Parts: sequence; structure tokens; C-alpha cells
Amino acid sequence: MRVEALEDVLLPGLNLKARQLMTAHGNVVVDAAGCGPPGRCPQCEHPAIRVHSRHWRQAAELPVGGRGLIVRLHVRRFFCDQIQCPRRTFVEQVAGLTEPRRRSSPAARSVMRAVATELGGRPGERLCAKLRLHGRRTALLAQPLAPPVPVRAPRILDIDESDGAQLETARNACPEIAAACDLAREFTDMVRHRQGHLADTADIRLRASPRGPNVVA
Repeated sequence: MRVEALEDVLLPGLNLKARQLMTAHGNVVVDAAGCGPPGRCPQCEHPAIRVHSRHWRQAAELPVGGRGLIVRLHVRRFFCDQIQCPRRTFVEQVAGLTEPRRRSSPAARSVMRAVATELGGRPGERLCAKLRLHGRRTALLAQPLAPPVPVRAPRILDIDESDGAQLETARNACPEIAAACDLAREFTDMVRHRQGHLADTADIRLRASPRGPNVVA
């Protein structure tokens, strides 16, 4: 790989042009501007032609050299010239770095999501501080923790109680899921049994008590 500019080292593969590099509060701050083609309107997907204005926004990236990396991006706001489109203007997005209403890059959010899944809020915040990630407790808890949806959804089998062969085939095909279902079924039965046992015990005690139940206001 041939390195020709600063962005090739810090921000490889992005349509950016680095203008200035500085350090502030223990972080590496890169002033950059998008150099890609005009974006498309997110509403009608029509390519933009005219620039409305420019403004600054920040995006936190993965740390580099033991320091946090912050990209101060000079982005363009474009006009949408389609009369039928309800959106009049929109802001350009740099693929791989910025997304609407996000302050961290997709790579940084992926790491924070893993931290939030394993540690949660406050412990995850302390770990992010040591890793030089800009992951506050509220930001970590806001990360979606659901696993990604597989590209190919599992086929749902219409299993009848009388069709034991089909049920056995499904269990053999997914042994982990079958074991989890068996464990969940046993836990549910145990909880139901415990609840019924407690209800019967409470009813016997209330009937045996001459004064009836005590109500605390």
C-alpha cells in the first residue's frame, strides 16, 4: 500500500482530505473535508447539484497511538432540486465515518457495542476511558444489543404433535436450540410448580388463621 497523504494513515479508504492535525485534551484532532462526489437525497435518492452551505461536525474514531481520534469534518449541505421531494436540503455523509444523528464512526460503535454487551453501563464507561474511546454510560446503554439478523432466515416447520419423525428431524438439525428449549420448558414448569405450591400454602395458612389476613395500609 502506497502512503501519499496523512488521511491514508489515519483514515484509509475514506473520501476525505485532511487539512490539519493537532492534539487537544489528550486526543488527536484531524480537520478534514469530504472530497467525494455530491451525495444523493436520502428521501428521493436524486443526486445533488447545488451546495446550500457548509458547517462543521465531529465524529469519534477508533484510537490511534494510545490517543483518542476525533475527526472535525467540514461537510456540505446540498439542495434537493426535485419538486416532488418534500426534503429541501440534506447533509453529505462520508461512508465509513458518519451517519445521520451519530457522533461516532461505525467502527467505534461496533467496539462500544461489544463493551456494552459484556460489561454494561458504568463498567463499560471505565473501560472505554482506558481504551480512549468516547463511550459514555448513556451512549453505551443506547447501543443496540440485539444480534444481527442472519441473511437467510430459518425455515419454519409446521410440526404436528402426531408427527414425531418431523419433530425429531428438527431437533437433530438444531441441537443447541433444542437444548435451550428443553431448559426453558423445565424452568417454566419449575416456576409454575413453585407458584402453585406457594399459593396453596398461603391459602391453607389464611384458612387456619382465626383472625383472617392482616392488611397493612
